[in-house]
Amino acid sequence: MTFADGAGLTTDSDISWGDGLYADDGWAAVPSEHPGRWSYVNASGTCTAAFRGGVLGEAGGMDDREATDAVLEHQAGADWLGPELLSDDIFLPHEQSDPAVAQRQFSYTVNEYGYFMAARAFVQADYSVWVTVTCEGEPVGPVAQEVLSKNVIAIDE
Repeated sequence: MTFADGAGLTTDSDISWGDGLYADDGWAAVPSEHPGRWSYVNASGTCTAAFRGGVLGEAGGMDDREATDAVLEHQAGADWLGPELLSDDIFLPHEQSDPAVAQRQFSYTVNEYGYFMAARAFVQADYSVWVTVTCEGEPVGPVAQEVLSKNVIAIDE
């Protein structure tokens, strides 16, 4: 689903993560006290993957791409280094016959601390999803790609 395709969704559209790490021996669940949020730590204890899905909120006339960038900036907080680091990529769809889901992402590494974040906002459905992967002492890029390859987005229009 492209960013433009998101305009065809409605508030009745159902969007959710397909959690691919829950049965993965290489990852262990970390308890969360926040609804709509869950996390995993890898077997070596060097990386964490944190997921969220929930209400987008006021998008102020933005389209899906603009709202996605705003979600990334807001959720990254102090880890936000600016829009020049953003790039386009995809979340895998739940069903192979469905189109991939366009998303925006960024990553950086400083002093062996790696940070990766990918997100997608669906303005018409008033929903957003994002994942953050952090690693210390291990390259974040390959771990983020593993996480993205095992977790999918399901969209029921």
